[in-house]
Amino acid sequence: MRDNIKLNNVILNEKEFIGMGSHRKCYIHPEDDSLCVKILHDNSKAAKKQLSREIKYNEKLKGHNIPILPKYYGKISTNMGQGYVFEFVKNVGGGTSKSLLNYLTSDILLRDNFDGLVDALKRLKADMLFYKIITMAFYPQNILYKKDENGFGRFIIIDDIGSAALIPIEYYFSFAARARINRKWERFLNHIKIKYCGELVNRLVKQVSANDETIVLSDEYFIGKGSHKQCFIHPKNNRLCIKLPYNKDGEKDVKRELKYFNLLKERGVDCDILPKYYGSVSTNIGVGYVFDLIKDYNGQVPQNLNDYLSSDILLEANFSILVNELKILKAKMLLCEIITMGIFPINILCKKNSENLYSFILINDMGSAALIPIEYYFSFAAHNRVNRKWEKFVKYLAKKYSNSLVQELVKQIR
Repeated sequence: MRDNIKLNNVILNEKEFIGMGSHRKCYIHPEDDSLCVKILHDNSKAAKKQLSREIKYNEKLKGHNIPILPKYYGKISTNMGQGYVFEFVKNVGGGTSKSLLNYLTSDILLRDNFDGLVDALKRLKADMLFYKIITMAFYPQNILYKKDENGFGRFIIIDDIGSAALIPIEYYFSFAARARINRKWERFLNHIKIKYCGELVNRLVKQVSANDETIVLSDEYFIGKGSHKQCFIHPKNNRLCIKLPYNKDGEKDVKRELKYFNLLKERGVDCDILPKYYGSVSTNIGVGYVFDLIKDYNGQVPQNLNDYLSSDILLEANFSILVNELKILKAKMLLCEIITMGIFPINILCKKNSENLYSFILINDMGSAALIPIEYYFSFAAHNRVNRKWEKFVKYLAKKYSNSLVQELVKQIR
């Protein structure tokens, strides 16, 4: 629970009322409008059982930062009984997120947001498979479409999560989780097609359920090429990129990095200094691996740290920002125990979140090549490795860049 929020005797009233389902009412938290409080209004055994299942599942996932679920903060007592505090899902910049039901029942909303909804539904399924999110049922009214600052969004599941099985094997075995998710997804699409008939709805279901086909990559989508891998914009989603190895060393790199990304996923580590990994795809030039395409707030491809350190003008204009963000980068590497083969300026993207607000993102050389990577399992070993790699990185900067400002930067980030 957030430190400044009361845990007990919270007074809820009708002005904070959001809505009501078959079993629960929902209120905006009176002390923090970024949170909501769910209250059970149906005291039947079935309602209590459903609530208990969902809370247990939320407790299981707590701290994992699952992007398709609202964060759960815990229990509170209220004037209306026991309450359960969740993140209140809003669009970036404000405004309550609409449910998929709102879009399916409005031709205008559906038409105006069609491409974004198709993309978000495909991404939702990919995220459910990636994070192994188990649901009891899957209905449009329980999925909110959270829009970003550009009007695109992602779906957030707000109800009916978890399994009612006495021994939920899908919690522990990936094959069982995938099988259940695929079954629920198929029923979900059939439900939409039958209940919300219409040309646009049928087209949406068709596009969302279309089988993956070979993606054709061409020079039109080419971003760049390193010593082992090449990178393309995803032809069907310009917010994603596809990385492909083109030599044996590249294949070795990819194998190591994917093993590491999968380990982070299993542990629920969601560190914002790494791009998200979405899985593999078949392309005309081989198997590709799909990641977030990092962009500045204005849609431009970010410059890397080497670009800034190699330009006297950029370095002088952004010196304080670079020092601060490099310190933050190291702190987050230690906090999240991010393991790298090495740290190089060309592999650090300096993403602009606004004109003067940056965040640094590592885009290459993740993981360990050790036969038994103890740094994956012991914090002391992870911290030692991060500190060693950082010291080598700092020495590399001091040697490669002769500019006096770089030398000053090196002193400040050691």
